[in-house]
Amino acid sequence: MPRMPSLVVFGLTVGACATSPRPPAEPPALCVLDHAGAPAAAARGPWIPLLVRGYDSRTHLVTSPALDCTGVQARWESPALRCADGASAGATFPESPITESDVATSDIGPESTLAWIATTSYASGDAAGPVALVVRSPSQLRVVAVGVLRSFPRNVKLRLERLGETKVLVAEGDLCPPGKAASCTRFARVVPLVGSRFVPMALVGEDGQCDSPALFELSKVERRRSRRGWELAELSTVLAFGTDGLTVQEQVVVHDLGESERGEPLRVLHRAQASRVVRWEEGRMVTSGSPLWSRMAPGMR
Repeated sequence: MPRMPSLVVFGLTVGACATSPRPPAEPPALCVLDHAGAPAAAARGPWIPLLVRGYDSRTHLVTSPALDCTGVQARWESPALRCADGASAGATFPESPITESDVATSDIGPESTLAWIATTSYASGDAAGPVALVVRSPSQLRVVAVGVLRSFPRNVKLRLERLGETKVLVAEGDLCPPGKAASCTRFARVVPLVGSRFVPMALVGEDGQCDSPALFELSKVERRRSRRGWELAELSTVLAFGTDGLTVQEQVVVHDLGESERGEPLRVLHRAQASRVVRWEEGRMVTSGSPLWSRMAPGMR
């Protein structure tokens, strides 16, 4: 009888150990920056020295090509605007000092931030540079995934989504003609996260050949001449991510403007809708079709 209390206590102790959940293991850090009072994403100062190796704090210049924090060159080696990119997609502007305006950050959780440094600017209006998933703590910034992103640096929004079995980085940004903010085209670039690296890929068809870059036009407005006079074409796209893949829902509406380029829409000439799916299959992004805008009938263009 004297032993019974100790046996009960032992049984409770074992049960507590067996059922007590273990805290999830933190992903290993690829790069670490000690920073007392680590900032929220709005404070941009530490992101440049954290993400870019070889950054000169005196001149604010980086190496060419830029190196991410692991020492890997931040080269974009995937189609940028189309499978066969034109000259402007490869032409870069001269090197210039990196400033805080070249930094884009988005908090995606209480302690997680996506950060992108635009180190290379292209004649096509977009930019490329190191991108990282960073875990923040009161004393450190820890990079747990890194790679390269090429996107449009105006009004940038970064987020992570799930594409089937993998996660993908989604970077939205605007391309605006000079002095024509109302004519901006909004894009979304999708970059898969493979292991601990963001790896640029194109969308491929069932035959494995490039169908288009993983770049989606979300909204677009175009005024153009037609046989009737002037037309206004509008594109709107919705991206729906899920475990089954990415559903791309597109709509194009063409309005008659009459004889004036700046005229008010008189009537709807054409309305087209389409839906395609992008799936993650054997380490590739496989698409079931091409963008609706590129498939519009000649009469609608």
